[in-house]
Amino acid sequence: MKQGIVIYGSHYGATEQYAREIAKQTGFECIRFQDVRSLENYDTIVIGGGHYAGGITGLEKTMQKLPSHPVDLYIYSVGLSSKTKENLEKVNEAVRKIVPEEKVEDSHIFYYRGGMDMKKLSFIHKTMMKMMIGMTKKKPENELTSDDQGVIDLPNKAVDFVDVTQINDLVRMIKG
Repeated sequence: MKQGIVIYGSHYGATEQYAREIAKQTGFECIRFQDVRSLENYDTIVIGGGHYAGGITGLEKTMQKLPSHPVDLYIYSVGLSSKTKENLEKVNEAVRKIVPEEKVEDSHIFYYRGGMDMKKLSFIHKTMMKMMIGMTKKKPENELTSDDQGVIDLPNKAVDFVDVTQINDLVRMIKG
């Protein structure tokens, strides 16, 4: 049986929900990226993080601790946007900025939808979202996507797109 671990970086809980479900279904240990000490004893590593401003929470710090031996690497990002080809490319770009090229080629990269409640955001995240909402409102109405409309509506309602069944492909790959 593979010795595995699920590591996550989560600000508001969606990434942690996915991490805990992956760990439950694989039997792997599940920890926050801040608590990682050594990864030398693992041959399967799952890293998940919230997607913020082009980065993935905890990915860089976790990558610095990867063992020297080959591992099966699974990376997932959680964000508010829908799973469009464009958004998936943004996730891949974020991974390529941090993960060495030879490891990217051997990695499995996933994207899952999270949620947001403006009332629960930190000051910085709330400020960033207000800027994004303002920029989105300036788009011509005929160019607004459903994601854009969702961004515009954020101050009025919380959204939750978390669906742990999205992890089924990742779990199937791990179980082989």
